[in-house]
Amino acid sequence: MLVAVIGLQWGDEGKGKIVDFLAKDFDVVARYNGGCNAGHTVVVNGRKFKFHLIPAGALRGKDLVLGNGMVIDPLVLVEEIKFLKENGVEPRLWISDRAHVVMPYHRVIDRGKEARKGSRKIGTTGRGIGPCYSDKARRTEAIRIHDLVSDKFEEKLRYVLEYKFDELKSFNIVESRGDLEKYAREIVKLYRPAIEVIKPYVTDTVWLLNDWLDEGRK
Repeated sequence: MLVAVIGLQWGDEGKGKIVDFLAKDFDVVARYNGGCNAGHTVVVNGRKFKFHLIPAGALRGKDLVLGNGMVIDPLVLVEEIKFLKENGVEPRLWISDRAHVVMPYHRVIDRGKEARKGSRKIGTTGRGIGPCYSDKARRTEAIRIHDLVSDKFEEKLRYVLEYKFDELKSFNIVESRGDLEKYAREIVKLYRPAIEVIKPYVTDTVWLLNDWLDEGRK
């Protein structure tokens, strides 16, 4: 059996609370899209837990899936994993190798574009979600989770940065092409600890979910 909880694009609709309520009757809780701009708050035994990436069902011991339609900020995800473990919860987490990765430049571009809009601002959270999805649509400028955890992450990152040079320069992220290699090294250094934490959870969630459905899991 499969049940989908879908909002009406309004935001702050209480989806997280609904998911947590329903999760007690299911084996798996999966997110299929979005990023850490979401905020699902759940109160259990008087304690408040706020999730940005990990599904709210984490507190009920369910299998948790971050699907291929998501854009994932590794730094935020690692903090949530750490928070759960510190509170006695070992997350049964599965991360799609096809999900896309929010990079540091996505956050800068997000805030920069919002500032340029003046009175026409859309109220972005500045977490890089929109620019990451834009890169996903452009394909050649995107980095997926399987790129992030591979031995060729830095190579792929350098290729993407070269491709995005004009945009990076327009937001003062780099000044010249000569800055790209240094910027790539800085990103790799920043993300390397998170990669080591995330890597064991990465898998092909498309096959995983279909196998679970075939097994009759809810």
